Formats: sequence, C-alpha cells, structure tokens
Amino acid sequence: AGFFWFMFFNVFLFVEIVGVIFLGLLNKEVWLVNLGVFLLFVSLVFKYLVWFSSFKSKSLFFIITGIFMILFGWFLEKKRRHLISIIKKDESEVSNQQS
Repeated sequence: AGFFWFMFFNVFLFVEIVGVIFLGLLNKEVWLVNLGVFLLFVSLVFKYLVWFSSFKSKSLFFIITGIFMILFGWFLEKKRRHLISIIKKDESEVSNQQS
C-alpha cells in the first residue's frame, strides 16, 4: 500500500507542475512558465537526490550528481527560453494584428 501512495503522489505532483507550465502557455504568462519549470527542477532534483543517496560510494554519487545537474540545468534553461519565445512571438503577432 505504501508504494501505491508514493507513486500516486509523485504522479499527482508531476501532473500539477506540468499543468502550471501549460497554464502559463495558454494564458501567455511568463511568470507561470518560469514557476512551473522551477518547481519541476526542484522536484526532480529532490527525487534524484533521495534515490541516489542510498549509494554506498559517496564520491560516485557526487560525480554523477554534478554531471546530471549540469546537463539537466542546461536542458531546462533551453526549454524555458523556447517556451518564453513562443509566448513573446504570440504577443507580437497579436499586437501586429491590432495595429
């Protein structure tokens, strides 16, 4: 029963965070997209650290974590900039149509 609730709340949290990102895209709110990406990053880093903290070799843990953080941070920043550029592009198209 414990594993079921663990998975249920993790899936629920993920769906909520993705919902915040999509809500930001639908409403063209940059701050919601940034909040969603930040929450996704914090959530995944926390889950990653909990999972890998059970490793016996702490040096291997820190090496893998460092590499993961660099790659994951790069990927999230790239996606965040892409989503914000979509919002800004849509805003400029709307302002051009109103002129």
